[in-house]
Amino acid sequence: MENQYIKVVNGLRYAVWFAFIMLLICSGFLVAKSMEKKHLTDSTALQDKVQDLFQALKPGDKMPESFWDMPMELDDFKGKKSNFKFGDMKGRIIIFDFWATTCKSCIENIPHMEQIQGKYPDELAIILVNSKRNRDTPGRINATMKRYKEQYKYDIGLFTILEDTLLTTLFPHNAIPSTAWINQEGIYMGNTMSNEVNEKNLESILKTGKADMAVTQIYRNFENRNDVPPLRDTAGQKFISEITGYNPYYLPTYPNVIHKNGHTSYQMVNNSFSFMLYEAYKKEVEGLAWTDYVFEPAIIDDIKYKLLSGEATDNTFSYQLYVRDSINQFQAEEHFREAFSKYFSLKVERKKSEIPIYIVSYNEHFDKIKTKGEMPVIQPYPGSDPVQYRNVSVQMFLANLFYYLDRPLVFDNTNTTYIDLTLPPDFGKKSMQDRLSFLEQQGIRLTPVTMPKEYVFISQKK
Repeated sequence: MENQYIKVVNGLRYAVWFAFIMLLICSGFLVAKSMEKKHLTDSTALQDKVQDLFQALKPGDKMPESFWDMPMELDDFKGKKSNFKFGDMKGRIIIFDFWATTCKSCIENIPHMEQIQGKYPDELAIILVNSKRNRDTPGRINATMKRYKEQYKYDIGLFTILEDTLLTTLFPHNAIPSTAWINQEGIYMGNTMSNEVNEKNLESILKTGKADMAVTQIYRNFENRNDVPPLRDTAGQKFISEITGYNPYYLPTYPNVIHKNGHTSYQMVNNSFSFMLYEAYKKEVEGLAWTDYVFEPAIIDDIKYKLLSGEATDNTFSYQLYVRDSINQFQAEEHFREAFSKYFSLKVERKKSEIPIYIVSYNEHFDKIKTKGEMPVIQPYPGSDPVQYRNVSVQMFLANLFYYLDRPLVFDNTNTTYIDLTLPPDFGKKSMQDRLSFLEQQGIRLTPVTMPKEYVFISQKK
């Protein structure tokens, strides 16, 4: 897919200052202070412009005027380079998507970025950015792109900035994927995870200049995931056991009992609801999938959303246990279980009885959704974006299908077929019969039966 931004501006003519071209050639946009005298002109005004760009920005800062004058060299992954100014994108929403050859999830999310760019050709400019600190050589980049082309027949349709230092400095981050946002008014909105790049947020920005996005910070535990201090000060405390929401300063950490000075700590940070559910009720859910869950009607929509939308920060939680005593792993887990049940007001039971279910089989239409082998795309989250599965195992599709069904699902786990299937935007609003009919037309037949089955029953705690 052709980058729509480049398509619009390619015919324009640009006058780039000679001093900035020299800066680009000599220093890749950003010059270390020790080299400034060698590469910059004696123009005080020019030096002031460049100095503005050395400062890391904070969300809410307006982009320096000198930023828009800076040159921007874009690479098309095929050896062709084009020169522009950042100002050529002014007035649009701008997303800088930071990536590296070592970041598989970064590369495999690019098709989604291309789709989003295609939907907003005049309002949005998405530019990929490979930082100089990645140490990605041309040979490494070419080898990576060749591998994706051979495996998926995929050529990246967006343009990238290579060996970047400028944007990496302006928009500080220490983990990727990371996307930097500038709204149409030239305000830096912050860096987010790539899952925030969706139609809902873009529509909000186009209307108001703002969006309710989780802005990520410099992660304090990037070098050591377990290096997370107590989320709440333990000074003077005898006992803390509480669940809190998303913490933007830390990458996810997993539960680990720590004994120190006769005290016990047990903490997990930024984990999905589904992970916490498993940790709290291992015996109840062990060996059973979401398609084996039965929900009390009053909470079915909320809990299904929490399970499926694991990447959403509103479904990401942290837990802290502190005991001024020495307790074992089992006791720590019991405290967490109690806190989980209380915080979410849930009761989780493992049962076995005769219940209504769907049994999956495949009809003559199934061949038409077998994958064409393109780059995998997984967009399972209901919302404004299409629910899309491309080059994804039918098992994964069926596992996530629980969100749209009114009963558990039984299917053959040995089927290794990969499929391409997109659910219509209003799929979740259709009647259950219409949903089943749509799936039938795609080759997936769900037959309702009643049979004895082991299942997880989730209900509201009384």
